[in-house]
Amino acid sequence: MKHVCSALLFVMFGCMPMYGQSLGQTVKWDSKSLLFDGKRVVPVMGEIHYSRIPENEWRQKLQKMKTGGVTMIANYVFWNHVEEKEGVFDWSKQRSLRHFLELCKDENLPVVLRIGPFCHGEVRCGGIPDWILEKNVELRSEDPKFLHYVKLLYRQIFTQVQGLLWKDGGPVVACQFDNEYGGEGSYLMALKHIAQEIGFDLPFYTRTGWPELKTPIPYGEMIPLYGDYADGF
Repeated sequence: MKHVCSALLFVMFGCMPMYGQSLGQTVKWDSKSLLFDGKRVVPVMGEIHYSRIPENEWRQKLQKMKTGGVTMIANYVFWNHVEEKEGVFDWSKQRSLRHFLELCKDENLPVVLRIGPFCHGEVRCGGIPDWILEKNVELRSEDPKFLHYVKLLYRQIFTQVQGLLWKDGGPVVACQFDNEYGGEGSYLMALKHIAQEIGFDLPFYTRTGWPELKTPIPYGEMIPLYGDYADGF
C-alpha cells in the first residue's frame, strides 16, 4: 500500500478479466466478486501516486501498468500535497487530479480514489497537513472540528472529479476512506456520509481490510480491500 506503484489484488473469486472493457458499465457486487454488466470480474489493481510523478510521465506510467496486467487504478489524494497552507488549495500541474483522472479515462482504466484524510504512503504524517496538527482537534476521529476540515477537503476533491464519476461515464468507480484504520467503524461511516452528501455517488465504497475495526460498520456499506506488495520484502 505504500509504494509509489505497487500491485494490489481484490480478494474475490471470478472468471473474467476486466482488461479492454469500456467505462460506464453497470457495476454490482456480491459475496463472490464484482459484476460488470452481470459478468464476474477479478480486477488487478495497481497503485500509482500521481502527485509524486511528473505530469508529462503520467500517461506512459499508466500504459506500462496496463501492459503489466493492471486493470484498475488506485491512487491517493495526499492532503498535504494539495493544501500545504490552510485554505490554499493547489490543483495545478503535478497536483492536477482532474488531468490524471482524464488520462485514466482515456486509457480505459477504472479508478478507486483513496481520499483520506489519512493515507500512509510514506508521506509526512500520513498526508495530514502540518497546520492541522497545530489545531486542537482529535485526528482520525468524529471530532466535529476535525470532520469540518475533512468536509472542506472532500468538497475540493469533488471539484476535481465532478463529471468523471462512473455514472457520468468517467473512471471513478469507488472511494476508499482513510487507510489501515483500526478504530471505531462509525468514523468511517461519518466519512462516507460526508462524501455522499457532497456528491460522491459511486457504485461502491471501500476501506482497508486490516487492521480489524474495534466496532463494525453496517453490512454492505463498504467492501474491505486487501492487498500486497508486488515485490515482497
